Amino acid sequence: MEMPAILSGESLTRLIQGAIGGAIVLAVVGFAWGGWSTASGVKQAVNKAETDATIGALAPVCATTWRTVATPEQWKEFKDMSSEWQRGDFVTKVVKIPGHTSYNYQVARACAALLAK
Repeated sequence: MEMPAILSGESLTRLIQGAIGGAIVLAVVGFAWGGWSTASGVKQAVNKAETDATIGALAPVCATTWRTVATPEQWKEFKDMSSEWQRGDFVTKVVKIPGHTSYNYQVARACAALLAK
């Protein structure tokens, strides 16, 4: 049985080049517009979602706790602070979130932002 002309000689070279070119175009389109992701990209998205969920859950708890435990002097000192960093740092000294031994600074900043409103 004879090989078809497309699978031999010059035609075979063009067929392989077309397949490689098509694979490259498919990969570029898939990752750029098709929604494909690499494993590291997925890990980053999961970590960001986890951090956002933690901040969203703990910042209101922190603000509520602050409102119940802060003295009027601490409120005044908090309001007099000009920087977000100072307020976040001050919140960590006054409020202890139950079940957490250390403070996530992003939670403290979000808590301070809620209190500053």
